[in-house]
Amino acid sequence: MANSYNVGQLIQSAKNGDSKAQLSLGLLYCQGRGVEKNYSAAADLFKKAIAGGNNEALIFMGILCVKGQGVPQDYAKAMDYFRRSDETGSVKAAYCIGVMYRDGLGVEKDYSKAS
Repeated sequence: MANSYNVGQLIQSAKNGDSKAQLSLGLLYCQGRGVEKNYSAAADLFKKAIAGGNNEALIFMGILCVKGQGVPQDYAKAMDYFRRSDETGSVKAAYCIGVMYRDGLGVEKDYSKAS
């Protein structure tokens, strides 16, 4: 579990524009570890991390869009985030895109595209 010292450092680093800290702090907000669970705060941090060039934050922003946590549920936006991350070679993003096609989330079910 994150201790208050580490969270305090993350908060300061995130405020200073550190995209890795923004991603890490956003994940803590999603999990409620060391901070109160707050998906809206997580989404804000992920967006800042994305603006700072953190491609991993694209995946987590996409997941929030799929689940409608902290942002309105929007499968098209989720797919956009996943595709942008996939363009960087992210295996996690490719998996998420496959799940979207497998489950028909905002796209027509297509098992060939899902695999």
